[in-house]
Amino acid sequence: MQRLHALWQRERRFTSDVAHELRSPLQALVWQARLARTQPHIPEGQAALVQVEQEALRAGELLTQLLALARADAPGAEPAEPVDLAALVREVVARLQPMVDARGQHVQTRLQPAIVWGHPTLIHLAVRNLVDNALRHTPSGSRVDVRLGCEPDGAVVLQVVDDGGAAQRALQAASDRGGLGVGLGLVQRIAEREGALLQRVEPPPSWTTAYQLRWPRGAVR
Repeated sequence: MQRLHALWQRERRFTSDVAHELRSPLQALVWQARLARTQPHIPEGQAALVQVEQEALRAGELLTQLLALARADAPGAEPAEPVDLAALVREVVARLQPMVDARGQHVQTRLQPAIVWGHPTLIHLAVRNLVDNALRHTPSGSRVDVRLGCEPDGAVVLQVVDDGGAAQRALQAASDRGGLGVGLGLVQRIAEREGALLQRVEPPPSWTTAYQLRWPRGAVR
């Protein structure tokens, strides 16, 4: 009963986080659309249209991720197979590079070869959200380091560290209060499904924040 209650509480918290994350861009869509309608031919109106597009894309991306998570639990879902984590990380970073350039940030990878057993789509989604979380919660000019390696006991660890300062410390404080936010909430759910563990760990010197996904030896191929 305690385990079921804890699961129910986690589901309620996740649902609440999703509702909050969707409400924000939808409210922004309404206000920006009104501004664009009432002031169509001035710079503020044009800026509002750009904001409408960005918020619509944000809401759509969140729904796409939730659908991917739902499909993974459906009958006939994608089968588990060996996943090349180093190649997957390179693909994720390459897809995020336009956002990195636009924000004036810098992403570096330090990757050792590592293969884990799991569902490629879900693991890709988890890694993307982990890196995206670091980018979105750090200011322009910040650094993000993505590190992949093996521990002496055979476990595989994917770590994302950043030097984002106050914004990330605020996110950590929210995490301490029990709310990870939708991005990290999705990573948490996927990690549980894939036999991995999401951890917030002590960052290396000169860095601010570090999150990692850890696959125990039994999940490594």
